[in-house]
Amino acid sequence: MAGYKKKTLKEIQSDIISDYTTRIKKETGVDAPRLPKAVVRSIAWSVAGVASLQQNFLAWTYLQIHPRTCSPSVLKMWGSLLGLEYKTGTKTTLQIEIDNVTASSIISGTLWKSPKNSIVYSSLSTVFPISGTVVLNVEAKTSGPAGNLNPGEELDITNPYEGIPDKARVKAILVSGSVDEDIEDYRNRVLIAFKRKAQGGSLVDYYLWPTEVAGIVDAFPYVLESGTIVVYLVSAGSGKDRTPSGSVTPNPFPEWENGNMKSISGSGLFYQAAMAINGTTDMKNTRRPAGAVVELRMPNYIGYRVEITELNPATNDINAKIKDAIVSYLDTKKPNILALGYTKQDATINASKLNAAIQNAINADGGTYNSFVLKNSADEIINEDILGIGCLAYLEKLKINNADIVL
Repeated sequence: MAGYKKKTLKEIQSDIISDYTTRIKKETGVDAPRLPKAVVRSIAWSVAGVASLQQNFLAWTYLQIHPRTCSPSVLKMWGSLLGLEYKTGTKTTLQIEIDNVTASSIISGTLWKSPKNSIVYSSLSTVFPISGTVVLNVEAKTSGPAGNLNPGEELDITNPYEGIPDKARVKAILVSGSVDEDIEDYRNRVLIAFKRKAQGGSLVDYYLWPTEVAGIVDAFPYVLESGTIVVYLVSAGSGKDRTPSGSVTPNPFPEWENGNMKSISGSGLFYQAAMAINGTTDMKNTRRPAGAVVELRMPNYIGYRVEITELNPATNDINAKIKDAIVSYLDTKKPNILALGYTKQDATINASKLNAAIQNAINADGGTYNSFVLKNSADEIINEDILGIGCLAYLEKLKINNADIVL
């Protein structure tokens, strides 16, 4: 629809009246004046309203024919055709351990509450103690990353029961909680799937498979000289807070013993990604080619430092806007992977463009500064830098008017 300009109600009404009077003049030869309350004006308004609704509907329909422009509901239909489902938020599942249990069992549905996040967890099955110790799985009542707890943190039982201690200890995260997938992240996955169809183990497949996991928003696959496929997994977050939870064993996988593949075990997003790549939980690997060896890694984080002098006005609000602008700029950067359409520009941190992003963020507040300097983690001044294999950028240090800003 490039170059097309949708007409306003007034423009449509004027066109109708103009066409009407032109036809009268053509038929009668008389240039008849229109009265302020002429019926044709009311008719023109009515027809213009219908025409405007029709234009809006046709414009919306036109946008739905391509995944890049369609609405979220239609995008999910496009994704389903490719086997890419939208990732709704997941509830955290924890493995917890309770010592000194004298009760005969801990029944399914027993509730626990975290003093850290106030989230309630429910046990998923009835478990019987072994030598006074119970290990069971509990699921958060609400979805989202707030339910994720670290090993060693405690839960309190909500309704004390005789023979069950009040405290439980977290052993591991089995399923990481996550929010609904950002619709633009999903759109990017769908577009990549359209451009590069699954090839039964091509490099693109090692992007598509792990990003099906709720909480994994990106994946950077590479093939090493040894033939091992290394995939850097990226979870939702910002800066250095984009490392997926959990672990997977063995890694690289698979490992073989007497002609049989060893079971893959683990926890959190790393384990879920491994299962998504492998294909099934019964180790029949319906996706990963039998001879392919895969290693999952966390991202490599590259820090950058920014120094700004003579900022005026130097308020906390403007300082925060500067920090947010830098973080937002760096968060968009990812390594150059041509197979995924990630270009060299996507991997380039440019001082001039970052400077412009900062200035745009504070223009509305009348903020100005005298100098801007971008440095690498070695404290060397740089004008441009390019992210390497599996790398993400983050703000390591921000100094404004010779004072360090808390990040």
